[in-house]
Amino acid sequence: MPRNALTETEVDAGRARIVAAAHKIVGSDGLEALSMRSLADAVELTPGALYRYFVNKDQVIEAVFGGGAALDDRLLAIANSRVSDLNAVRQALQAYADFAFEDQVRFRSLFLKHYGPGGRAFHAHGSRRPGTEALKRRIGAAIGSGVFRKLDPDLALQVLWGAVHGVVALVLTAEGFPFAARTKLVDAAIENAIRGMTNPTRNRRTTG
Repeated sequence: MPRNALTETEVDAGRARIVAAAHKIVGSDGLEALSMRSLADAVELTPGALYRYFVNKDQVIEAVFGGGAALDDRLLAIANSRVSDLNAVRQALQAYADFAFEDQVRFRSLFLKHYGPGGRAFHAHGSRRPGTEALKRRIGAAIGSGVFRKLDPDLALQVLWGAVHGVVALVLTAEGFPFAARTKLVDAAIENAIRGMTNPTRNRRTTG
């Protein structure tokens, strides 16, 4: 006998419950522990019933991590603020580091692990996300005004991002290493990255 179709409200509620369970599994046991069977057990559904809400595990992962909405919202707010271009860039890099340390499960899954088609889809659209686009505009403005050296804005964005990501990734993965205080380390990485971008022909302090 065919099952009754789920209402939109029922689908939304079921998906939210499954995503919450997936987040707990990844947070406690890592991404490799996430499977459709482990999810089904966690929410007390049969694996077959689970597929009424998600087509496959990649779709679950996209729902849990793919949006990156929290980080994107932060970057968008900073990029659209009235601070100088230089300080907008500085604050955005700090926001990335803050996000990494505040939500390590989500950060690790987004930026430190490969998780198949869901991950590729997220990163393939990363450069076109509103927060990234807005930040790139501020970087472009800093280049156009002569604050930053003449570089392609995409390249400048990737270099700045990579500089901070490298430090954050080391702190999160190289357990036991006697790192400097986290705040000092991140601040130094940001200032060093910005200094490297600053136009040497402009007598301009990096404090914005």
